[in-house]
Amino acid sequence: MHEIRTPVVVASPDRVIDKLPPIFRIQSLTRLPADSRHTFNRAVLFHHQASLQVEWVSRHVDVELKAGSLVSVCWQGRPACVDGAVRIARLVCLRSAEDTLNLFDTVPSSWGIDRDLIERGARLWNLLSRPHQRSALPRARACAHLRRRSTAMVRAARAPKHGSHPARECRQTVQPQ
Repeated sequence: MHEIRTPVVVASPDRVIDKLPPIFRIQSLTRLPADSRHTFNRAVLFHHQASLQVEWVSRHVDVELKAGSLVSVCWQGRPACVDGAVRIARLVCLRSAEDTLNLFDTVPSSWGIDRDLIERGARLWNLLSRPHQRSALPRARACAHLRRRSTAMVRAARAPKHGSHPARECRQTVQPQ
């Protein structure tokens, strides 16, 4: 009896996807109607290791996805590039940062923050032990919330009021609540 051996084709893991970071930050997001039931989505994603443009089609608009959100990419088989964008299945918005994520790695250059300062923060974050990183994340989220709130308060204070005097507005200060 002769034994016949046939080679088995095994799909190799995609090396491109394996080298990309698991979490990105959305820099910009565009949504256009694809047809009567679908939406065409295109986003620019940033991580200090890679910046890429992705696109996908969805039935429903995910309102959690917006510029500045942290997301994870759900890949659609092997990456294919169409008109300069990588086709994906979808983006998943992260509600909170993962313990292993260095948030400094997701700060895009378009935010206008000094890159040396960002790199220094990333190095300091990496020096922290995991327990200290975990305990710092809730505080970082709270600080981000307070920063958004205080920015909104400052904008509201700067808005011209009907019948107000400009000199008096300059003397007013915003007190945090």
